[in-house]
Amino acid sequence: MKRLKKAFSVALTGLFIGSAFASCNISNNTNTETGSKAEVWTGRGVHTASVEETNDYIVKNGRTEYSLLLPKDPKEYEVYAAELINEYMELSLGVTFPVVYATGKETADSGKYISIGDTPLMRSSAISVDQEKFGTAGFRLVTKGDDLYISGSRKGLRHGTYYGAQEFLRYAIDWEAYSYDEVQYNVLNDLKLANYDVVEIPEFDVRTIRTKKLELSAEYGRLLRLEASDEVQLPLGASHSHLKVLPYEKYGAAHPEWFVAVTDENGKKIGKALCFANEAMTDAFVAELVKRFEAYPDINFAHLGIMDTGEYCKCEACELWRTENNTNLAGQSVDFTNRVCRKTNELLQRTNPTRSVQLQLFAYNECTDPPVKPEDGKWVPDSPLVIPDDNVYVWYAPILANWSEAITSPRNQTFKDYLDGWSVLCDNGNLNVWQYNTNFDNILCMHKNFDTEATTLRAYSDAGVTRMYMQGHGNVYQAGMIELRNYVHSKLMWDPNLNYNELANEFIEHYYGPVAEHISEMYQKQTSYYEYLRSRSPSEGEILSGGLRVDLIDKKYWSFSYVDNIKNIMENAYESLKPLEKTDKTEYDKYYWRVGAAYMENLLLQMELYQLNYGKEYTYYVIDLMSSISRHHGYTTTVESTNSGEGLLTSYYTRWRATYA
Repeated sequence: MKRLKKAFSVALTGLFIGSAFASCNISNNTNTETGSKAEVWTGRGVHTASVEETNDYIVKNGRTEYSLLLPKDPKEYEVYAAELINEYMELSLGVTFPVVYATGKETADSGKYISIGDTPLMRSSAISVDQEKFGTAGFRLVTKGDDLYISGSRKGLRHGTYYGAQEFLRYAIDWEAYSYDEVQYNVLNDLKLANYDVVEIPEFDVRTIRTKKLELSAEYGRLLRLEASDEVQLPLGASHSHLKVLPYEKYGAAHPEWFVAVTDENGKKIGKALCFANEAMTDAFVAELVKRFEAYPDINFAHLGIMDTGEYCKCEACELWRTENNTNLAGQSVDFTNRVCRKTNELLQRTNPTRSVQLQLFAYNECTDPPVKPEDGKWVPDSPLVIPDDNVYVWYAPILANWSEAITSPRNQTFKDYLDGWSVLCDNGNLNVWQYNTNFDNILCMHKNFDTEATTLRAYSDAGVTRMYMQGHGNVYQAGMIELRNYVHSKLMWDPNLNYNELANEFIEHYYGPVAEHISEMYQKQTSYYEYLRSRSPSEGEILSGGLRVDLIDKKYWSFSYVDNIKNIMENAYESLKPLEKTDKTEYDKYYWRVGAAYMENLLLQMELYQLNYGKEYTYYVIDLMSSISRHHGYTTTVESTNSGEGLLTSYYTRWRATYA
């Protein structure tokens, strides 16, 4: 759904005042957590812009002389870029540009072009978009003469070109995508050409967020500049892929020595892990992996993760290998992945000499602790064999960290040490992070890392992390203003110098429209109260942790005055919407359900902690309200699995009704 941001009936003038420059790596001169002036952190990202209005027009009086120029055989994201520009040019200015495909004969004098991606005209322009510097997501937006060039590097799927098209729309029509159902822009009569010289290179080259809405809508992810995992790596399903590559069901009976297996209650053998020391297993694993790469000739990256079982091989050969190399399971996992990567490339290059694939291991659970040791105040590898090859990546997942604290906080010291250890081993830019952005047992509640996320992302960047994955819930819908979190975290992964609360407030203003004032008040009280809970001393009460399964529904955290205060704010939001119901029912419905999604946490706290304070009539009102909100948004449970009995929302309703039976 598209929504007008501002309705203008006059030509756009004065949008660009002189020349606007942002120094490389600097996008916000404030402290991310407090908003106060502070020294600006400098990372790898580049965010520079020089934009000057000209007296020429791209669109004037509903007409244009410009064409969108695509490569002869465009990549998918180059096509997406052209489609995005035309979709919003038509909505904003009533104009679509003709789309032409390059013949190689186009010159700067042969027409007026918006060149999209890897066209011959772009290649002859002397505009550099170096693959190593710009990666898969960076881009340039440049004006030369009367032509406009939008291009990412030629690396991978050319996401950068699509993101460059978004940037053009931001400058041209004040376009912004807040969610899949809230894209805003200006309506104009005319559009002037500007002299653009814009460079954007994100802090993390690949950025992924896992929530169900994002997994169901590829367009939603594209709008937020997020990459879908299966687009950039072999589609091996979940992160735990060892036994997806080499299935126990296929090989276990003939080769039980390749696996760690257990017998279930039905007497059936179930594969749990691989024996890394078994060379025959390694060869079979490589053969299966090669088949998958051959089936996906454009993908050169695969994640190879240990299974989520807690099991690993303790056979004599594996124990001996770890002992001889003075290392742990993580060290053996690095060695195994190195060997697999070398053999895989050797086989692939027999038929395609230029192909080179990259593999990634999972530093998770038993493999979280890096294979390093302290020496003279520094971390050093346990053995040369535990250093990842240049084309082997490590996906570090500190699952037991306190996720409401920065990774640099004292409470996360162990996991910061692990990060530093992996950073030493991965000093060639092949360290990635899997971060958890949810509470698995409280998925209707906001996961509260409002004021720490940017600090954490900066620490990851300083450690050399190049890919970020943020895990929410992909299997069930979650509340907790998840659209706000998707938006803010996608922005921060692009540029950690941005301010969390400023981004959140911008989102609230545009996503909640006529009730934004109430949602903003709720958000501010919620965040400030949580900061109080998190920072109070033990003598003041129990400190609230941000662990993945900490029980949030407890009176020791949430006072009645706080819960009731938020209730009143949200009820006022509903009340303020009532006039809209008579004047624009469609708009009323939209904001009514958005308020409901934001209200779910507080409704749950009201009933679970203070139901008796509110009485029978109000209890039934809440049950009806939560039921309707849940039906509309697809909420079914408060925990990760919908089969968790007591976690099902229907079980809560039954229990609350029983109070007055």
